Amino acid sequence: MSPCLLLQIVLIGNGLCLGLLLILRNHYQRQASRFHLFAEIWRPMLMRHGLGQSVDWPPLAAKQRIWFLILWNEIQLPLRGEASLRLNDVIDTLALRPVLMAWLNRRSSRVKIVAAQTLGQLREPRAWEPLTALALAQDSMLAFIALRALLQISAEAALPILLEVLGRRQDISLVRLQGVLRRMPSMRLVAPLGQALEQALAAAHHELAQDLVQLLVVMRYPSAFPYLRQALGSDKPVPLLLTTIQHLGEMRDPHSLPNFETLSRHPDPRVRQQAVMALGHLAGPAQMSALLARLEDTDWWTVYRCIEALHRLPGIRPEKLAELTQHPLTQVQNALNYYLRQTSLQTDVPGADSKRLGNGHPSRG
Repeated sequence: MSPCLLLQIVLIGNGLCLGLLLILRNHYQRQASRFHLFAEIWRPMLMRHGLGQSVDWPPLAAKQRIWFLILWNEIQLPLRGEASLRLNDVIDTLALRPVLMAWLNRRSSRVKIVAAQTLGQLREPRAWEPLTALALAQDSMLAFIALRALLQISAEAALPILLEVLGRRQDISLVRLQGVLRRMPSMRLVAPLGQALEQALAAAHHELAQDLVQLLVVMRYPSAFPYLRQALGSDKPVPLLLTTIQHLGEMRDPHSLPNFETLSRHPDPRVRQQAVMALGHLAGPAQMSALLARLEDTDWWTVYRCIEALHRLPGIRPEKLAELTQHPLTQVQNALNYYLRQTSLQTDVPGADSKRLGNGHPSRG
């Protein structure tokens, strides 16, 4: 084949590809424009109906159903109470519920996602079986939407499915699941989740245990604390310890104080730092001796967190911190000086001499 002929073939191929891209771009632009015009008509009607005003619904063409449901979900998501119930009525007024049930069996993932999301908002119990199958689908987005719909229909009944999904796959967004549970808190979910955490810890399924810890803490019920404290053993993996210590410290569980004191002597400096920070959230005068003992830690950041925790103790005045400027360990003096600089307390602490102590940060000496 001559070079000229080869060049002509390449140029023709490039031209065809470019033409196809232009055709596709124009198609999607026309679709977006049509949806925009559709939304300009239907959005005000949906908003008025949600506010309780009378609306005369125009005919909805079959090809417009997907646009309508996308728009309906967008408006429905932030609504609560009567406004949400009124918007649900529109689905039945336009006879879309049977359509949605049929869409759960369509090939298109996009269509199934819209159907699952809408049926979850409607709390449609007849969709339970097909949604359960979709929650185990390979498509992670479809699986998450189906799982969320099941939780919306019945959080308690969906909990075994949630645990099965978490145990089988790692591609479901835990942050999004936390958001779902945050919007539907129920004390009745605490015990099943806590028992699942106990079983995961006993079986050394630490990744699942860490996911369950994060789901338990998002509901912020004190009844979850005894389950969470079981994850504070010194033999537990560092990532699990860090997550549990952080959340129990932030939620100020007083019964975790002995655990935090024990973990402040953990071999891993990251655990020691987190335990000391948790002590800072909860500690009273009785914990001062434990914090003062940790000032002799070999890890600079643990010493820094100890000073931070000491400053939070009730009744601690700047003069008390000034005593640390005379500490025999230079690392304590440097950490104190760095803390004072970060908190603008340098001038309030007698004896804090920045020239003598230096800048204090470990990376700078």
